[in-house]
Amino acid sequence: MATISTQLDLPGVRERVLEVLRGLLEELGSQGAIPQLSITSNLDRDLGLGSLERVELLTRLGERLRHAAS
Repeated sequence: MATISTQLDLPGVRERVLEVLRGLLEELGSQGAIPQLSITSNLDRDLGLGSLERVELLTRLGERLRHAAS
């Protein structure tokens, strides 16, 4: 039986997460944070995302990953 980590294409998932984050930052007018965007970025400190923005991010990630799985 395969574990979850072996079932996922981790580089692909990372890239999708960064795409969603990049899109959200652009929509928020936070283009200045985009150069600091990486998989290890702190959402609050590095990217300036508050609690409402993090909820929006989780919603978008859920939708994006759900569509990718179907």
